Amino acid sequence: MVVATQSNERIELLDALRGFALFGILLANILCWSGWIFRTPEQLLAFAGADTILWQYRFHHMLIDGKFYTNFSLLFGAGFALQIGRLQAAGLMACASIAAACWCCSRSAPYTRC
Repeated sequence: MVVATQSNERIELLDALRGFALFGILLANILCWSGWIFRTPEQLLAFAGADTILWQYRFHHMLIDGKFYTNFSLLFGAGFALQIGRLQAAGLMACASIAAACWCCSRSAPYTRC
């Protein structure tokens, strides 16, 4: 039987980095969710001004856009590797193999032809 990881066994740094990556994904998507990218250039100029728009674009493009997706994906893989390692250490190799197979199949499913 597999039990949940106790709080004293968790890697707090991994949790903190995962939270930071999720916050970055929120920042990356906030322009779309707020409707900012759907406004016309005239509306943007009237609302924020040319200097603010340019600063916002550079900040978002250089520091946010696409950077946090990579971090979150890497942390997801690290968490998955920890789960499989703990299953193997507990002697549940069959569960670890099934979990790895399910993950691999779910990653390749969009690319296969039926």
